[in-house]
Amino acid sequence: MYLKHFGLDRKPFEQLPDPTFLFLSEKHETALTNIGLAVAIQDSFVVVTGEIGSGKTTLLHKFLTEELTDAVVAYVTQTRLSATELLQSILVEFGQDPFDKGKVELTTMLKRFIEKQQRDGRRVVIVVDEAQNLTAGVLEELRLVTCVSPGSKSMINVVLVGQPQFNRMLDSPALEQLKQRCRLRYHLKALTEEETRKYIEHRLTVAGGAFSKIFEPHLDRLVFQYSRGIPRLINMLCDTALIFAFVDKSPSVSASEIHEAIGELGWSESDAHTLPGVVGTVPRPAPAENRLAMLVDAVDGKEYPITDVTCVIGRAPNCTVRIKHPALSRYHAMIKNSGDGWVLSDMKSMNGVYLNGRRIRAARLQHNDRVGIGEHNLVFRLINPASSVDDNPRALPANAR
Repeated sequence: MYLKHFGLDRKPFEQLPDPTFLFLSEKHETALTNIGLAVAIQDSFVVVTGEIGSGKTTLLHKFLTEELTDAVVAYVTQTRLSATELLQSILVEFGQDPFDKGKVELTTMLKRFIEKQQRDGRRVVIVVDEAQNLTAGVLEELRLVTCVSPGSKSMINVVLVGQPQFNRMLDSPALEQLKQRCRLRYHLKALTEEETRKYIEHRLTVAGGAFSKIFEPHLDRLVFQYSRGIPRLINMLCDTALIFAFVDKSPSVSASEIHEAIGELGWSESDAHTLPGVVGTVPRPAPAENRLAMLVDAVDGKEYPITDVTCVIGRAPNCTVRIKHPALSRYHAMIKNSGDGWVLSDMKSMNGVYLNGRRIRAARLQHNDRVGIGEHNLVFRLINPASSVDDNPRALPANAR
């Protein structure tokens, strides 16, 4: 969609795990080393946890495709399973036919498979993603699987990857024996602000672009502020901002597109980190210079000063501009400082938001623009119209909703 516009060879912020795009922060490097170490020293279990979207699955793909070349691997991703279904899933991954068999038969089949791999000098690795979905009973059965290995050394490694609550499961009394077998446990934390910038730069470079040409200065701080350093959220925000910039025919992503993307994703100020100096790095017009005035029968009515960077319009009691009317959504529209102007956006309202008679999803506001909210018209006014940076509203087409 936007590749040619920005001179990219491929999409830089895809959500699918792709080892090509893996950015090895210090944390990811340590997690990868822990997994490799556990296999090398023949530890039965290694556990890696992390927040949703922290890059766990991409890390696993790199380990399986580049780090693990001398083993047979079962990679289990569907984890809402009974003990029997788990054994079947593992055996299917090993190329076996485990169906129409009881648990004893399945255990015997797995034992024979492992024995054959041992005779051939190959290790067996079982990787379980989304391990937090397994019950304590199934996890205990998985521990018993590692006991089928003959000889003094285990020929089976189990890599358990899950969300933070998986650590709490492991620490429960019911899983004490499994916990004792997990010598290596590592929690994958979110990226730092500096790592977030390097992450964006890395993915754009792999995609054939350059951060300095595609993103305006200091935007990495804004991305970090709202993504909290979680790679999946960084991808979502940057990809959406690139789409907005493409639709706007902008040569690069500005703070405006970042804020528009934040609104499109339904994120709020409460989702953001509070970072010293972030607002200062993205210049904003002085809020006191702006007014939102309601028009009643074509006569100027009450004025609502915008005293913050965000003005929410709707019928909820906590809206900046509250209009009690059943045709309005509780949170109908938002006017937000985008860094170099003010942006009007639809907050997924029931019946839409209109700018100068045209339905929009998001658009840049100018002096005397008329905003249609249900049966009401409002006008956006600048005390100093010269401070408006654009001559034309940058509206998205209605069919882009």
